Amino acid sequence: MLKQLKECKLSIIASCFLAGYIFACSSIQYSVDARSQAVRSEALPGVPDLATVESSISVGERFTTSADKCEIIDSQTALVWLRTPPSTTQSFTHAVSTAITSTWCGHAAGTWRVPTIKELTTLINTHVLDPEEWLNKPATAGGPGFNLRNNNYSLYWSSTSSKDKHPDIWYLDIRIGAINTVSAGNSSTIRLWPVRDIEKYSSHQTGHPLQRGK
Repeated sequence: MLKQLKECKLSIIASCFLAGYIFACSSIQYSVDARSQAVRSEALPGVPDLATVESSISVGERFTTSADKCEIIDSQTALVWLRTPPSTTQSFTHAVSTAITSTWCGHAAGTWRVPTIKELTTLINTHVLDPEEWLNKPATAGGPGFNLRNNNYSLYWSSTSSKDKHPDIWYLDIRIGAINTVSAGNSSTIRLWPVRDIEKYSSHQTGHPLQRGK
């Protein structure tokens, strides 16, 4: 009987711990969602608000992988993302320079740029606990199909400066969808996720049909 009571007590403690953990995670996720939603609801020409991005069409219809598997095209925001962002961390100034001078996927220099904070937040799935894991899922598993080789760093620069802490820059923590500001000189933890406008799809890709669901 004593053994059964101890087992019952341990079971109750474990259940309470799990319930508390789930509540804590839910609370964190809710606060992150509220902040990200506020950013994504700001008026920005060409970028839909949160409700439009998340509810109009399915993931498979929204995201398309290029035939060379180098880019992910977002049909709702008219943005094209580098499928596998550079793995190195760098300062904001270096990130801007790298973006505009690089020729990823065969595109001419000047095609790529650092995304705005609102453009970054359109990639957050507020209905999952781990947005980064969801972004890495292939279309067959219900994800966009990115290849985020993040290791220990999941932070990405935006091109948006802080109004309250100038010259700090907004960045996105893709693991939980959190946004924050940091000094533009920070080069130890933040990376670049290049983006370009869909109308700048270069001529070298003309003969490459887009592959949906890959």
